[in-house]
Amino acid sequence: MITYAESTGFGDCGSLGGESYAGSKDSVDTGGGDCGSPGTLVSPALNMLPPPIAADYDLERQQRLNTLDPDETDEEELAKIETLRQHVYGALGITSADEVPEDLFPLFGKSSLVRFGRAKRWKYKRATKMFVEMLCWYRSYDLPRQMRQWENVDSESHVGRVFQKYMPIGTFGTDKRGAPVFYSLPDVREIGFEAYERGSLYLIHKTVRSIEDVSLERGRHLLHANVVFDMQDVSWVRLIANLKPFARHVKTQDDNMPERLYTCLVIRAPLVFTAAWKLLKPLLATETVDKVSILGRRAGPTALGGPSPWAPGWS
Repeated sequence: MITYAESTGFGDCGSLGGESYAGSKDSVDTGGGDCGSPGTLVSPALNMLPPPIAADYDLERQQRLNTLDPDETDEEELAKIETLRQHVYGALGITSADEVPEDLFPLFGKSSLVRFGRAKRWKYKRATKMFVEMLCWYRSYDLPRQMRQWENVDSESHVGRVFQKYMPIGTFGTDKRGAPVFYSLPDVREIGFEAYERGSLYLIHKTVRSIEDVSLERGRHLLHANVVFDMQDVSWVRLIANLKPFARHVKTQDDNMPERLYTCLVIRAPLVFTAAWKLLKPLLATETVDKVSILGRRAGPTALGGPSPWAPGWS
């Protein structure tokens, strides 16, 4: 019998720390990708999750998305996806897709499982733990309801005007794979962390929807988006004030939406950004840090003197 020894719990959802897999001794995680056959939790994690939330998706569309092969995967990785799926089923105490709760069905597509597998380098026990914790966050936060609340936030509303002034963020163009490019001028201080995080998650949600549309057209599921942070005229005081809230927000994304970032470009950064970056790097996952590139000042959307057109996210 093996345990989730490294578990730090689910926050409001209880803890896996004292729960155990009832599986063969061969399923002990030795650090490699192959952990043997998946076991089941003695107390299934499904019983430890928050209550179900309202399902909010087009079933036919979601079924098509769930069966699309992720971009840049081969037969070996597709097999790993199905192995991870069985580990997750085992942890939840279910045996097939028919038993997946309706509200969680959109999270069980190949494109979702592959991101969690890659995030943990296909160490199945760790990836399973991360995936189940994401399910807990998804229900606790009630992401679909939060996203519905933001649907009516546009550039003419009070909230929209505040965001446009202090946190202009949106998409401009796509990369050569068809994946969208985010543009952001972050300033957590002026709008508060909770509003910043919810607004950012909503725009991520919109971006994921656009990725899904492109994926359905192509017949393979795109996984990533790109982010451009514009740091022009950002002062040292402002950088330090935003440091920890921003790191917390990135951690929320890394924990619950891993492997969504393809690249992050920091443009027009002042000299003080170098010092701030040294403080920020230890707060971020190594995989996230590796995707960050700091560019020169002559880059960005046309609205700010750069060469690229963009579509504001709040319009």
